[in-house]
Amino acid sequence: IKESALEVKRLPCHKVWKAARVNKEGIIENENVQKVWNECENLAQCLSDEDVERNVHLDILSKAINGKEYPGRIRGIGFGVSQKNCFPPKKRVKHDEVQSLKNDLKAVMERLQEMEKKVYDSKVKETQPDLSGFKGTENCAPSDSDNIHE
Repeated sequence: IKESALEVKRLPCHKVWKAARVNKEGIIENENVQKVWNECENLAQCLSDEDVERNVHLDILSKAINGKEYPGRIRGIGFGVSQKNCFPPKKRVKHDEVQSLKNDLKAVMERLQEMEKKVYDSKVKETQPDLSGFKGTENCAPSDSDNIHE
């Protein structure tokens, strides 16, 4: 366990259990302990770490021993350690954080709409004909509608 350079938030119970049952050379001498350890290794390959983290009842050591956990005890850790200590509940997002994220999203959406409007307006200006040389006082249509049919 000490040799691994990986940063681990929480060691799996079955590895702690094994560390307590090996000799100084790291060898398991008891056959029953070796059988349980082999079963733990098989289960560890089948289950992903995410599955074990999400569900306390998928603890590999408990499955390998085929025993139920007693209240107030987690196998491999000892007496007095609760499941909340060993498997802390996931942090819930606070209402203030959610509201802050909603406000940020709203601001981004407003900015996006402004940018889209600017792009649309610039495209409309490009497609409209240039009427700057045309005088607005001139009228193409005849002023008297009676003279149209003459």
